[in-house]
Parts: sequence; C-alpha cells; structure tokens
Amino acid sequence: MKIIHFQKNKYGVELLMDLANYQDIPHYHFEPELHQTDFFEIIFIETAKGKLYLDQQQIQLQTHAIIFISPLQKRQWFVEKESIESYFLAFQESFLNDFFSDKLFVYRLQYFFNYHNALFLKTNDSYFVKIQRTFQDILSEIKHYQSDSHHIIRSLLYYLLTLLNREYALHYQLSDETQNHYIAYQFKALLEKYIHQNLRVEDYAQKLGISRITLSK
Repeated sequence: MKIIHFQKNKYGVELLMDLANYQDIPHYHFEPELHQTDFFEIIFIETAKGKLYLDQQQIQLQTHAIIFISPLQKRQWFVEKESIESYFLAFQESFLNDFFSDKLFVYRLQYFFNYHNALFLKTNDSYFVKIQRTFQDILSEIKHYQSDSHHIIRSLLYYLLTLLNREYALHYQLSDETQNHYIAYQFKALLEKYIHQNLRVEDYAQKLGISRITLSK
C-alpha cells in the first residue's frame, strides 16, 4: 500500500506542520488508489462533489464539512477534482510534543483515533469563517517565516485543534470524562505504535501495567 510521508523541509526550514488550499497543492492525493499517510490531517471542505472511504467509513463530501484523518488510516477518494475548494492542515505529533509537556494531547482530541463516531463535522457558515481567520494567521506566519514563527504557528495550531475538539464533542454529545481518562489515551498512543504487529488485548494491558478486564472497560 502506498504511504505518503510528511514533507518537513517544504519551506526551506524544518516545519512539521503545513496548511494550504487546493489551488496551492493541486497534486494533493485525492486518488482512488488505497493509501495512507504518516501524519495527522484535517481537511476543510468549502465545496466538493464525491465521497471518501476512510477505513470502514464512507463520508459524503459536503459544503463546509471538516474531515479528521489519523496517521495510517486507509483511505480512497472518489471526487470530481474540478469541483474542489478546500484547505488541508497536516502535522506530525512531534510538532506539538517538542514544546508542550502534555505528550498525550493529540490523543485526547475526540476526533483522532475515534472508531465509534463519524470522522467528519458539518459546520455552519459563521463557524467556517471563524476557522478561516485562524488559517490566515497561520498562512501569514508561514509566508513571512521568522526565527520565532514556529512558536506562533504551534500556538495557533493548538488553539485550532482545541476549538475543533470542543465543537466535535458538542456535536456528537461526547462526555468530558473521556478527556481525563489517562489510560485510554496511553492506549491510543500504543495502538499507533504497534498497530501493524497485531497485538492482543492482553499484550496492550501488560504494556500499560493493568489487567485485561480494566483495559476492556
């Protein structure tokens, strides 16, 4: 299976985060060929026609929809490329971990590594405009990159991810308790690391130092 890797030196300096619209990157992987990436993605659809197969989910593309994709998720796109207007936000986990002390932050986000709810969010016009304002701040820092720009970009990304998490949890009526379940998010981190080794529940429980019954709960 094709794996697409993050281009960390795209801007001439190492930057483990990227934001662009489809006009800037028309080669974006909107392809029917089954593929994966090694980074997190959030796709903000302004307009599009078609559908996405994401693991076991089928997502119909809609105006002002937001799609959340975790690393190594299998995907296939069936879209009319001439109809696409969208933004792509991509980042690697270490971009946040290099600065924030909470190494499990990305795993606390309700929309990544979520196998129970739909991995998209339909928003209204005003919310989408609010998101786009943050886009412009990030794009401005990337375009006029300075020695401290990575701090500003990282802070804006943190703000945006948290804002989206609040909206996603509200939309799908998810409990705030999951935000504080430390073992659950350690388990998510282990899943990403060992997903291709097909470990048993007992193996993950042992790595976490808990019983299989506790992990299952």
